[in-house]
Amino acid sequence: MQPCFSQVVGGEPTAAWDKANIEQLKAAYPGYTIYPVDVREFDGSGGAIHCITKQIPADNPIRILHKNIRGNVDAMKGRKMPISAVITNRSGIAQAIVNYRVDGGSWQTQLLTANGNRFYGELDLTASSTITDTMRVEYYIIAVSNNAKTITKPMTANQGGYFSFYYTPSGQASESIDSVRFDFDTLPVAKEEITFTFSTEWTSEDHAPAVALDEVEAEEAFGQFYPNPAATEAHIQIDLGNGGNYDVQIVDASGRTVHRSELHAAGNILYTIQASRLQSGLYMVVFSGQGHQVVRKLVVSE
Repeated sequence: MQPCFSQVVGGEPTAAWDKANIEQLKAAYPGYTIYPVDVREFDGSGGAIHCITKQIPADNPIRILHKNIRGNVDAMKGRKMPISAVITNRSGIAQAIVNYRVDGGSWQTQLLTANGNRFYGELDLTASSTITDTMRVEYYIIAVSNNAKTITKPMTANQGGYFSFYYTPSGQASESIDSVRFDFDTLPVAKEEITFTFSTEWTSEDHAPAVALDEVEAEEAFGQFYPNPAATEAHIQIDLGNGGNYDVQIVDASGRTVHRSELHAAGNILYTIQASRLQSGLYMVVFSGQGHQVVRKLVVSE
C-alpha cells in the first residue's frame, strides 16, 4: 500500500508526481502489486499507513542488503558480473547463492563466498555462446541461516519477481527498457566497496551479534503463549530452575507499557496473563532479569 496525496481513481493516482512515484515502486519491487491510497484525510493523525498500522516484527530474521543490478548494463559487456550483498542472522548464515537465467532459459546456481557477513560472487556471462543480441538476465539471491531459515531477495522471487538487467542488441543505441529513469548508479559494486553507509546515524557494516550461552538457555526456558490469540486467559510455561526474579512488562503495538509486574518463582511454572483485561491487538510480553531479556508475542482477540 503506497500513500498518495491526490485522488485515486480506478486504482491509480491522478497527480503526475504520484503516478511517477508509483511507476518507480513497480520497477523497484518486481512481483508486488502496488495499491495507491489517498492518505490526505488521515495524514497528520499520527502518521500515514506505516505509522498507523505498524508492522509485526519477525523473530530473528535473515536480512539481505543488496544493491540490485537492473536495466541496461552495456558497460559490463565482456566482463564477469559481480554480485554482492551483506547478509545477517543471529545464528549465522550457512549458505548464500544466486540463481540466474539468461533469456528465460534454465536456472543456474552460483555460490556466494563469505567474508564475515559480506558475500560475493560473479556471474560468468562472457562466453560467446552466452551473449546474444537479445540477452536479458534475471536473478535472485537465496540465503539459508544456521537455524534453517530461508529467504529470497526479492521476497517475491517464488512468484516470478526477479531482478533483471540486459545488454543492448548490436547496432542499436543504448537505451533503458525500464519505465523509469533512476537517479542512482545501476552498475554493480565491487566487493571491496560494500559498506552500506547510509548516514552518520547508521553503522558502516551490519554485524550479527554473537549469542551468549545464557541467552540461549533463557530462550529455551520460556515457552510460547497459548492459546494465541487469546480472549480470556493466556498461559506460558517457564522453567525457572532453582529460582529467578523477572520484571514483566506488557507492551502494546504503539510501544506503550500497559501493565507491569514482578515474577519471583522457582521450578517449572505456568504463568498466566488475564487477556480479558487488555484491548484487542498485538502485544509484546517482555521478561527482564537474570542478566538477559526474553520477548514473547501475544495477540488478544475479542
